[in-house]
Amino acid sequence: MVKCDLCTGCAGGPACAKACPTDALRLIDADFMERARQSKRKAAARATASFASMKLNASLDEGE
Repeated sequence: MVKCDLCTGCAGGPACAKACPTDALRLIDADFMERARQSKRKAAARATASFASMKLNASLDEGE
């Protein structure tokens, strides 16, 4: 991965992010990354909790 830093001093942000027709390029900051990490952790915890309550191998638990 290569990071471009040719227009770091531009007041409105990098020209490539403004010109991107699909909005694939965007600026993110440390707060955005932290919120994304927290969101992923919460989603993983919810998924783990929902799977923990499922009886996946009921026949094995009953000794069949």
